Amino acid sequence: MNGRVLVVDDEEAIVAGIMCLLETEEIESSGAFDRLSAESLMKGTFYSVIVADLRLHTEAEGLELLDDIRRISPRSRVLTLTGFS
Repeated sequence: MNGRVLVVDDEEAIVAGIMCLLETEEIESSGAFDRLSAESLMKGTFYSVIVADLRLHTEAEGLELLDDIRRISPRSRVLTLTGFS
């Protein structure tokens, strides 16, 4: 895979686990634990894939992150995940 992956989740263990898995496949990745940190990273680097928790600290923050991605990095592919029903 070409490009980098951004992993965004408010649980540090989730971010670390996904980044570790990506590392075993020699895929470069960065991690963020909130929407504002993710926004800052997206402004400085293009991520071909963004793995984003749909519900960060709040559901609203997760949805705002999706809006940020569309605005800042519309060419990125997005994979959402959540531990909530």
